[in-house]
Amino acid sequence: MGPEGQYTPFSGSLLQRVKTRIAAEIWAPELSKPEKDILERWKLRKVEKAENPVTCDQVVIQLNALYTTPELIPSNVSKEIAAELKKHSGNYCPKTADYDHPVQIFSSEKEHELIFCLKELDRDIAFEKSIGCFTPDARLPVVVSISVTHENLDSTAQLWVRRCIQKSRFHHLKVLLLSEGTVNLIKRDLLKRPFEVFSVQGKYASHFNALKYVQLLLEKAYGSGFGIDNEGLRRFVPFTLSCVGRAEDQEFYFYGLSKGLRGIFHPDLRIAHYKTLFSSAESKTAVQRFVGDMYRLVLFSHLAELLGVKEDIDPMPGIFAGGLAFCQAFFNMVYRTYVYSLQGQQENANHLIIHGMNEIEGLYRSIQKGEIQKKLAEEEQQWKEFAALSGKITLNAARRFFDGLFIEQ
Repeated sequence: MGPEGQYTPFSGSLLQRVKTRIAAEIWAPELSKPEKDILERWKLRKVEKAENPVTCDQVVIQLNALYTTPELIPSNVSKEIAAELKKHSGNYCPKTADYDHPVQIFSSEKEHELIFCLKELDRDIAFEKSIGCFTPDARLPVVVSISVTHENLDSTAQLWVRRCIQKSRFHHLKVLLLSEGTVNLIKRDLLKRPFEVFSVQGKYASHFNALKYVQLLLEKAYGSGFGIDNEGLRRFVPFTLSCVGRAEDQEFYFYGLSKGLRGIFHPDLRIAHYKTLFSSAESKTAVQRFVGDMYRLVLFSHLAELLGVKEDIDPMPGIFAGGLAFCQAFFNMVYRTYVYSLQGQQENANHLIIHGMNEIEGLYRSIQKGEIQKKLAEEEQQWKEFAALSGKITLNAARRFFDGLFIEQ
């Protein structure tokens, strides 16, 4: 029986399941597609054995590290870091990005996500040497992009991370730090072109693209990266639009799909995160992450339409690029604002309803004016030129430039 003795045909739990199913069919119709149709569409065809498969000693590992302003400055910092800090006198502005889980500069080793990751990797390579994958004296090249929340932190972060790595003394790795300062040197001295899209600062898309395309510059002297080989990069030139701040790897794949590129997915072939181990930093950015998720809904819906890949990406991640994305974002933000207000978190509620709504509205207006489509075309052209130019860099030029950048252990 329902309220006031009215008959209700479903029990409470069954009624809830029916409501959930109806809501899913409206807001997430991708989930109702038959599995047999999905698997048939995703099946790889014309698979052939590679004539020259990539060997382990041709791989360059790519990592990204995110940093933000220090809470305290230790009294025992090096003279070099102290001089860098003095330049800005604690003024780290302007702010360039918000990240999920940035590490505070000068954090202890146990709170330093990158060092934890590199120690695990060093142990893994030691094991692979023991079974004959690498020669005993081999050192695996690792490129680490350094992204910071404030522009004036770039040099300080690079100097501090370099010292942390030197102190850790890894036995099986050689590490290159790709800070914005290093990127600028590459553009000035190696490429001799001011590619605006080549950067590690700003939203997540920037460092994701930079790590992928720097492997083109490293291929002759060191290896071919991972995730996508250099032949695929040059042939299809996939990239992530620079305003993408969430799920940047998915948008990279969207673009590749639109050009005929396909990928293989497996639980062991994935981006590794250490968020659960370093959740204190992530919890501080929960509101901005939520805004980023809503921004992603609206942007991905538009990009999937522009690129004509919606059917190829259903049900996942196509569920995040549906036709009702703007409505989803709007109602989600209104509801979350209401919840924050009920919980007495007025600062968070105000941030969502004022700054968050403004950000989503600004994106929507950019879409309506055709600005996103124009930006996509402009960035595509720059990456094509970058890929073409990278093929003209000689082995000697690459070695002269990069050999001095790998950290001495």
